[in-house]
Parts: sequence; structure tokens; C-alpha cells
Amino acid sequence: MADFEMTPASTSPVTLGAAERVTAFLRKVYGWMFAGLGVTAVVAFTVAGSPTIVQMIASNQILFLGLVLSELGLVFYLSGRATQLAPNVAVGLFVLYSALNGVTLSLILLMYTGASIATTFAVTAGMFGALALFGSTTTRSLAGAGQFFFMGLIGLVLASVVGMFWHSAALQF
Repeated sequence: MADFEMTPASTSPVTLGAAERVTAFLRKVYGWMFAGLGVTAVVAFTVAGSPTIVQMIASNQILFLGLVLSELGLVFYLSGRATQLAPNVAVGLFVLYSALNGVTLSLILLMYTGASIATTFAVTAGMFGALALFGSTTTRSLAGAGQFFFMGLIGLVLASVVGMFWHSAALQF
């Protein structure tokens, strides 16, 4: 009885390898989300800042509907073919999707102040960037609810810091 081990031998190497793969995968996901949100923010800011482009999209329902359907079609195409696409093609389509997302969101964003939009994009992109950095520098697994709570904490800290500079009443805790 003294030689009885409480941890099954079959779970140790497999679990560590699987946890490392999950962590590496999530680190890449957070990095790509950071990049995608950055592209979306730049395109949305550019489109919303151009009255000519805004007028063209807002006055032409067929163009706006075409942009939205293109965005949805690209989502379905990427979802179904992501594993079969060459990496460069997948990256290009993801950047295209992020840009289309910025164009379609730019009209919605015109209803809000520039400060609230910039704050939202900065905090969200910062959360994903911080998690990508955290995942690159730690040996801890990024799987599980605890890491998502950590992401929320990073978001609150970033929102507080951004709130100090933008003096937004909503961000004052």
C-alpha cells in the first residue's frame, strides 16, 4: 500500500502536452483578435472621418446590403474552409473581413462620440494584446474560466487607465 500513487500515470504526459497545445492555440487566437480589432478600428475611423464615403454608403441601401452580405459570406467561407486554405490566403481573407467589419460598423459608430468608440476599441484590443503577451510569457495554461476572468480584470484596469485620460464618467470607478 505504501507504493500506491494517487495520480494516474496515463494523465501526466498527455495532459501537459494537451495543455501546452491549448495554451499555444489561445495565445495565437488572442494575437489575431488583437490584430483584427486594430484593422477594424483603423478602417472604421477612416470611413467615419470621410463624409463622402459615409454619404455614399448611407444613401445607397444596395451598397450597404452588399457590404453586409459580403461580410457574412466571408464568415461562412472562412468557417468552412479555414483548414484547407493556404496560410497567406487565410490571413488575407481575415484582414479583408476585419476591414469589411470596420466599414459596416463605421455607420453605427457615428451615433456615438469619438471618445467612446476609441475607448472601446483601445480597451478591447488592449485586452487581447495583453492576453497574447501573457500567453507568450507564462507557462500557465490559458484554458479554463480563470483566464477569462483574468481577461476581464485586464479590461477593467485598461478601462480605468483610459478613463483617466478621456475623463469619461462611465469609466470612473
